[in-house]
Amino acid sequence: MLLAGGCGSNPFDFDELERERQALAEARQQWASTGVDSYEFTVSVHCMCGPLEMRVRVIDGAVVSRVYLRDGQPVPANELSGHDTVEELFAYLEYALDRRPAEIEAEYDARGVPTSVFVDWSKNAMDEEGGFGVSDFTLIQG
Repeated sequence: MLLAGGCGSNPFDFDELERERQALAEARQQWASTGVDSYEFTVSVHCMCGPLEMRVRVIDGAVVSRVYLRDGQPVPANELSGHDTVEELFAYLEYALDRRPAEIEAEYDARGVPTSVFVDWSKNAMDEEGGFGVSDFTLIQG
């Protein structure tokens, strides 16, 4: 498991942000080296509205299924977007790092998949934190 720490209270701590960027680059490289393009996972998206969980299935790099974990119903395309593939999870992290949040913490599994991400966009604001957790990651043999 790769672990990257938070950025502390200084949102412009460039050394800490650079360490986070390096951890992200290493995770992306690790993921790319696996050659995996068919998989499924559960993602729990954390926002001020509370956690929302869905199960995502990706075949040959394309999302083929997104269903709510609570009831198995399809997730509308305009909901929970940006969390459908490992590449989109990386893009979320890159987006956050580009905006220099007050704090960001990310953990990756041995394949490089982001498994836990927390972003505090502003230390002095309430309810703007976000992130996601990934669990039950399963490879699909094709």
